[in-house]
Amino acid sequence: MAGASMPSYRRNGLRLHYDVEGSGEPVLLAHGMSGSGRADWARLVDVLASRYRCIVPDLRGHGSSEFAAAGFGYRAIRDDLVALVEHEQLEQVHLVGFSMGAECVLDVELSYPGTAASLVLIGPLHRAPRRSASRARG
Repeated sequence: MAGASMPSYRRNGLRLHYDVEGSGEPVLLAHGMSGSGRADWARLVDVLASRYRCIVPDLRGHGSSEFAAAGFGYRAIRDDLVALVEHEQLEQVHLVGFSMGAECVLDVELSYPGTAASLVLIGPLHRAPRRSASRARG
């Protein structure tokens, strides 16, 4: 991925940065906790950019994006991603997420059905609901 200056958008007073590389159908790649878009996705973007428009955000509090302790969580990041999709004027986007990013892109599609043209979850953190004790013994 090129080292050019990153575009940004504002949401709830925070400046959130992202990269865009390539052309074609849009693919949004969400990194994991303590990562950044460039660091986590550079090699994949190098391959995909010949066929896809890769949108690679630095999630709030990561990389070049600003941080605010209030409102830091999956829902806030989910809403940041939805705002980025709207900022880029996209109707649908292929959503790819790793770890925490997988949780967030899954939440985008569950909360805003139809946003995802496809959904790729790599190592999501989500745990299945616990079975009740009576069902677990049976």
